[in-house]
Amino acid sequence: MTNHDPDLFRREALDSLKPSTARYAGLRPVPARLTLAFWLLLVGCTIAGLAGWQFVSLLLEGLFGTTGGRANG
Repeated sequence: MTNHDPDLFRREALDSLKPSTARYAGLRPVPARLTLAFWLLLVGCTIAGLAGWQFVSLLLEGLFGTTGGRANG
């Protein structure tokens, strides 16, 4: 940077105020369909995991009469 180009310093100062993702020109916004697919997959896996845990709990209760930790009352 020289005194002959004062705009260079001004441009760098303004660039530092932008969000960090704006500095990387290669990044593009994620399509809405891809975001929706990701969230549906995440929610589906969570529901499937909870349903699977419920199945294991019922299986243990059927085999051993208790899921463990609970008193048979």
